[in-house]
Amino acid sequence: MLDYKAHHYRNFDYSWSLAGLRAASSIQENGYTVELAIPLHEMKKLGFPLSNSKSGFSWRVGVYRADFSLAKPGELETLWHTWMDPQVAQPDFHVPSSFGIFQFVNRESH
Repeated sequence: MLDYKAHHYRNFDYSWSLAGLRAASSIQENGYTVELAIPLHEMKKLGFPLSNSKSGFSWRVGVYRADFSLAKPGELETLWHTWMDPQVAQPDFHVPSSFGIFQFVNRESH
């Protein structure tokens, strides 16, 4: 798993890592499931309004998967998948259209 911090324009900080981030995956009959767990106290550190929000908040997120295979010996081939269609001619996951919305909902108010 790769997590990093980014700023406009393609300024990536690969040394950053979300503390406490956990991931799990499982293969299903017709696909797969991926789960992420992010500690609420880490989200508070990042500035998300967790305690004062009655309705919750949203987060723009890019979620991607890469499949790696050897096309021929010594030649790595990468096939990228995204949950949102960025609708661009050339694959580019660093454009706003490739990001979707994670909606965090306060369970007490729903």
